[in-house]
Amino acid sequence: MFYSTPTAYADAKNAEGTAWAVKSDDFFPYSDSDHAFWTGYFTSRPLLKLLERDTSGHLQVRRLTRTALS
Repeated sequence: MFYSTPTAYADAKNAEGTAWAVKSDDFFPYSDSDHAFWTGYFTSRPLLKLLERDTSGHLQVRRLTRTALS
């Protein structure tokens, strides 16, 4: 077992002769269930998402610091 990279994975798949599918249409809108689409996922509430990412980073640092000090 080893830690792979995307390049190593692609090289191994190419060596197998795997045919790669090409996706040419849009990835959005995603849907979780009937009438529940993600079309505004990246554009709605950008400040809230920024604060969540920032706060999550601070929480992870706090957890690592507390674990290191124990």
